[in-house]
Amino acid sequence: MFSILKQFYTTPDVAWANISKQQIELTSLKRLILYPLLMLCLITAIIGKIIVTKAVLPAIVWGCVSAFILLCSYYISIYVCQQIVVHYYHNSKLVKDEYNKIVIFPFTLVLIITAAHNLLPTWFFLYFILVGVAYELWFAAQHIVKIGENDRVIFVFVNAITQIFTPIVLELIMKRILVNI
Repeated sequence: MFSILKQFYTTPDVAWANISKQQIELTSLKRLILYPLLMLCLITAIIGKIIVTKAVLPAIVWGCVSAFILLCSYYISIYVCQQIVVHYYHNSKLVKDEYNKIVIFPFTLVLIITAAHNLLPTWFFLYFILVGVAYELWFAAQHIVKIGENDRVIFVFVNAITQIFTPIVLELIMKRILVNI
């Protein structure tokens, strides 16, 4: 997992070229990358909440809610990506696995930053690193969706905004609903 993510963060152009040529099953992609990072976010949310509040049960509940928020954000991002590609770019040739590939690799950066922020809540500047999501999506648009360089801006902008702000908005909504946690 770490070698795949390292390649995506250091040389994304080469990594996306390799991914577009390979046939990776969706279940193995989720099992190797998404689920371990979601568990990392769950554990760090629980530990961070215990450090701040000294209460175990609310920390466990908030950790589960936080992981659920991130999972929902992942699926919302896939839906938005699919709608943009189909309706704006009129490309209905991509299959479900390709949409998941487009979303899962940039979303790992969101998960890693969320896990770090759970443990270090005062380090808000970590969220500036999420600009890397747009950088990853730029190469995904080139290699997976096959969008020309001049037409990628809308794809990258909408998908990056969705992947970055959906977890934040859902977390704010859940904090309003679950006031005492």
